[in-house]
Amino acid sequence: MRFVCALVIGLIAGAPAAYAQPFPGETDAARVRIGPLSVKPTFAITNIGVDSNVFNQSDVDHPRQDFTITASPKADWWLRAGRSTVSGTVKEDFVYYQTYGSERSINGAYQAMVTVPFNRLTLRGGGSYMETRDRFGFEVDARAQHTESGFQGGADLHAFGKTFLKLNARRARVAFDTDAFFLGNRLGVQLDRVMTGGSVAVQHRLTPFTSVSVTFDRTQDRFEFSRLRDSDSTSVVGGVEFAASALVSGSAAFGYRNFDPLVADLAGYRGPTALVNLAYVAHGWTKLGLEAVRDIQFSYDAAEPYYVLSGLTGTIAQHVFGRFDGIGRMGHQRLAYRGRIGATDAGRDRVDFVYTFGGGVAYRVGREMRIGFNVDNQQRTSVLQDRRFGGLRYGTSVTYGF
Repeated sequence: MRFVCALVIGLIAGAPAAYAQPFPGETDAARVRIGPLSVKPTFAITNIGVDSNVFNQSDVDHPRQDFTITASPKADWWLRAGRSTVSGTVKEDFVYYQTYGSERSINGAYQAMVTVPFNRLTLRGGGSYMETRDRFGFEVDARAQHTESGFQGGADLHAFGKTFLKLNARRARVAFDTDAFFLGNRLGVQLDRVMTGGSVAVQHRLTPFTSVSVTFDRTQDRFEFSRLRDSDSTSVVGGVEFAASALVSGSAAFGYRNFDPLVADLAGYRGPTALVNLAYVAHGWTKLGLEAVRDIQFSYDAAEPYYVLSGLTGTIAQHVFGRFDGIGRMGHQRLAYRGRIGATDAGRDRVDFVYTFGGGVAYRVGREMRIGFNVDNQQRTSVLQDRRFGGLRYGTSVTYGF
C-alpha cells in the first residue's frame, strides 16, 4: 500500500500538465491538471544530518547519536464531479537512521473529503487514516507504531446574508501495536480509545477575509482496555478566522472546557482552552508566526491519566538578501499532570516543561525549490530523573514543489 501511494505521487509529479479552469476549493498552486483532476505534488528531504539524542535519554544514560534522513513525498488533489468536489491528501514519510535500525520507519497519512453544494445548504463528509511509527505527542518519547483513523460529516446552512449555521459529527480511533511500550507501560492498554462527538457553530463573515464564530461542542472518550480513563467533555469556543489572502492569515480560538471523568477518584478540569495559529507578513520581507495551545492531553501513566498542556511557539522568517532567507523559532510547553485522588506516586501532580529553540538559513532556487540548513535544540525539565533530557538536531533540508 505504501509503495503504491509513493509510486502514484511520483507518477503524478512527472505527468505532463493539462490545464483546466480551477473550481471552488482548489488552490491556485495546483501544478498538474488532467481533466477534472488537479494535483499539487511536493517532495521534501528533511533532517539530512545528525540527531544527538535518538531515544530522548537523560544525560546520565549517555544519549545515543546517529545520522538520519527523512524523505517525504506528498500530493494534494482535487477532483470535480459536477458541482461537487472531492479533495484529499496523500503523504508518505521514509525515515532512515544509519546505526539504529529500530528507529527506521515508513509512515503514511491519507485523507479525503467530499463537498456537495446546494442553493443554501452544503453537505460534507470524509475520513482520514494515518499509520505511523513516531512519537506520540510531547510525552511518549518512544517511536511507537500506531494508527489514527477517523470519519466526520456535517452540513453548512446559509441562514442569513453573512451568517452560517454549521453542524458536525465525528468519530475517531487511536490504536497502538501490541508490542508498543514506553517506560514499562503497554501503550495500547493505556491509550487505545474511541472518540465520538458533535458540534454546533454559528459563523458570521465580517469582511471577505475575516469571519467570527461561536461553537458548542460535546465529546466522549471511551478507552478500550482502561475504562477508568473514560470521560465526557463539554466546551464553548469563540473564534476568528482570517483568509490566506489577507495580511494576517490563520485562526485563533478561545473557550471554556468542562472535562468530566466518569470515575470518582480523578478530578476533572474546568477552565480555559486555546488554539491559535496565526501568521503576519510585514512589508513583504518579514513573516511572523504564532502558535498557542491550552487543552487536555491523555497520559500513558495510569496514576496520572491526563495533563493540561499549555504551549506557545513563535517564529520569525526574514528575507536577508538575494535568494537567502533566515528563520528563528522558539517554543515553550508546560505539562501540568493530574493524579488520581489518594495516589502517592513520585512526581504526582508534577509540572514538566519542554523548551525548543532553533533557526536556519535557506536558499531559494527558482519558485519551487528551497535548500536550507537548520539547527534545533530541545530540553525537557522534570522532577523525575528519567524525564529530564536534551537533544540537538542539525542538518540540511530540500523542498521541491512540482
